[in-house]
Amino acid sequence: MGKKKPGEKERTKNIRWWFDVLSLKEVAEKLGMHYNTIYKYVRAGDLKAIKFKKVYRIEEQELEKFIRSKKFKTEINEK
Repeated sequence: MGKKKPGEKERTKNIRWWFDVLSLKEVAEKLGMHYNTIYKYVRAGDLKAIKFKKVYRIEEQELEKFIRSKKFKTEINEK
């Protein structure tokens, strides 16, 4: 394989970041909650989220912190 083009490493890093985030709907499904409940946690500042093009995204590590702080019974806590 040839030399890497300028910026190639950065693109790969950005792609990886995209897979480490969840939508509000995905978080709601994981926690067995309604989408609006998760939205309220985000708006209240209880669950840290990133707003990207009018859509909230939650990093998996932030979700894990949130779950531990609220002591939800989920597959993540039971591991």
